[in-house]
This record gives sequence, structure tokens and C-alpha cells, in this order.
Amino acid sequence: MASITSQLVRAAIQIRKSSGRVWGTGFGYARPDSYDSSNPRIHRADDSELWRLWFVTCAHVVDAIEDSRTFHHEHTFVEVNEVATGGSRVGYPVTSLWTRHEGWTERCTRLGPIANREYTPDDAAVDVAVTTAPMHLEGFRQLDWWGFAPRLHLTKAMMSSPDPRDRPISEGDAVFMVGFPVGYYDDAKNWPVVRQGVIAQLQPYLEGSARTFLIDGSVFGGSSGGPVITVPQALAITGTHQFTRNALIGMVSGCRLHPGLGENADLGIVVPLDTINETIETALRAL
Repeated sequence: MASITSQLVRAAIQIRKSSGRVWGTGFGYARPDSYDSSNPRIHRADDSELWRLWFVTCAHVVDAIEDSRTFHHEHTFVEVNEVATGGSRVGYPVTSLWTRHEGWTERCTRLGPIANREYTPDDAAVDVAVTTAPMHLEGFRQLDWWGFAPRLHLTKAMMSSPDPRDRPISEGDAVFMVGFPVGYYDDAKNWPVVRQGVIAQLQPYLEGSARTFLIDGSVFGGSSGGPVITVPQALAITGTHQFTRNALIGMVSGCRLHPGLGENADLGIVVPLDTINETIETALRAL
């Protein structure tokens, strides 16, 4: 029995430069404008409220592409697989429509562009950029994937409980990371790579002393912006909660480095959904 559906694997998209080079990963994120982060599962796609499909990635991915532009006409592209074209790859140019988290914009204004300084956990805490998908994709009918609808969202309010036995996930639980590490993908249909890890540190985030959390898993260039998805658990330790479904808990922003050697310590930094939703709210105010 599969632990993750192919639709969720295809929710990951390439973020690339118009020249074709893959700079990072993004994903489709569906939600109504009147979104309740305390219980996203109450929303249904057939509700009368206005729904939008968002493309989500890391702000540093978009900034890196824009900083590397040689010509004014170069754009950031997102690539999806469309049913109407037989599932083939279709790239959509995105020019100046990416909205960054307000905290990211403030930090880059105060400290300078991320390309000119060291990337820190404080940057990772607000490392989000979002843009609305082309209008004809918002009904999801043209896509060869569904994306992450609210029934698959796992926000902080849903993770938190005074009793650890009632928390749906905790340290040691398995997760999937979906994306395009080192720019690798299946060339025919834009198929990403799925890797497995475990939640390494979550409690500081749930208790409010941290704005990100950590996973134990290999994260490389190109992984940034990739969705992090829970793995259904067949068994649970007595006295703990058994989580039986795939759920989106955040996206990869970067990795912790060994303080002495400067090497990848196999600890990935995850931006939670609440920060993504904060960025979307900023974008909605500008519409």
C-alpha cells in the first residue's frame, strides 16, 4: 500500500529561470479567501466562498532568480503538468507578482539582499513567496494534480494540545520531502523526487519559542520550497496519537550547517503553514 498518493507528489512544481535552469521547488496550495487556520478541514471545494490556487516557494529562490537576470525580459517560470496537453510540462512566466512575507521584505531592506550575506534561521522564519496561479488553473480541472486543499493542511492550531497524547505529530514521526534536489527531475513529465525523513525538533515551535521546526533528512540545493508531508502511521506507541493520513505541515527552507565544518548536518529547516498563510493574507490585501 502506497504511503503517499501520486497527486500529492505532482503537487510539487519546478521554479526555474526562463533559460531552463531549475533553482528550487514550489507547490500548489488551494484555499478559500475566508480561511480558518484553526480548522482548515472545515472548508470544502464546493463552498460558495471564493477559492484561489496559489503557487508557494521560498523567497530566497525567487530573489536568486531575479538577482541572476542578465536581460530584462527574463522571468521566473513555474512548470506544471496539464491534462489538456496530455500531461506534458507547461511553463508559466511570473514577473513581479510574487509577494514575500513582510518579515522577509523588512529583513532584506534592513540587512541587504540575502545573496550578499549569510543565511540564518531568522531568515528561514519568514522565507516565503506566493503568487496566484493563472486564472484558468484555479478550478483545478486543467491540472494533472490536485495540490494541497485545506483538508490536507495541518496548521499549528491543529498540532497543538496541552496533552501530548492528543497531538497528531511529534518528534520521531516520519515525513516525506518532495522536490527537485540539485535540480534533478524526470524530464518527460516534470516528476519530482520523494525523500523520507523524521521530525527532529517540533516542541519549541509549538510552544512559541521558535518560528520554524527541524526535520532529520538530507536537504540540498533545489529542495528549497518543497512541501513536507506527514507519513501515515500503521502503529503508535501506547499513550500516543496514531496519525493515519498524509498532511502538509510546511515547506523546506534550507539546512542547518555543522558549526565547525560548515557542512550539511542533515537537519532541514521547515517553514510552517502558518507563515505561508500570513504571506497569502498580505497578498490578498494587495489584490
